[in-house]
Amino acid sequence: HFVKGLQKDPIRRDHFVFPGENRSVQFAQFVDIALWLLSVVNENEPFSDFDEFDDPGTIVQKLVIEMQKIGYNSTFPETKLIMGYGEATTAALDFLTDQALEKTGFQFEAPEYGTSQHDGGHDGDDDEIADETGMNESMSMSDDDPDVDDSSSERDAKRIKS
Repeated sequence: HFVKGLQKDPIRRDHFVFPGENRSVQFAQFVDIALWLLSVVNENEPFSDFDEFDDPGTIVQKLVIEMQKIGYNSTFPETKLIMGYGEATTAALDFLTDQALEKTGFQFEAPEYGTSQHDGGHDGDDDEIADETGMNESMSMSDDDPDVDDSSSERDAKRIKS
């Protein structure tokens, strides 16, 4: 909803883990997502005035105040959020996401595992699959098998010893 509704560019799942190429853009994206999640949690109720011209410290302070109103309690100093990436940033986004999911009543369902076209619905063990592909043949050959020509292996072993 964030990307489509607000016409934003998609963000990689690790976007806020590491420093980006442009940290001011990364910080602005963090603030955009955090404010959007807060609007979901607060059901679009207005919150503190966020001005795009505020300095990052003021923005973070206002953001933390709004998050504390809904139960945010962090061990990270607020200044860590100014970076726009890292553990503090991901923890704040994780908290806000959890709150938004809870507010909307979203529930994860158990995954449904179907048969894939690639495995042909096979429920047997791995040895049977290997036999079907012929990979298990070379692994199952023994020294006692009369069809196996060990002469080249024996010659190689003798050359190495010499």
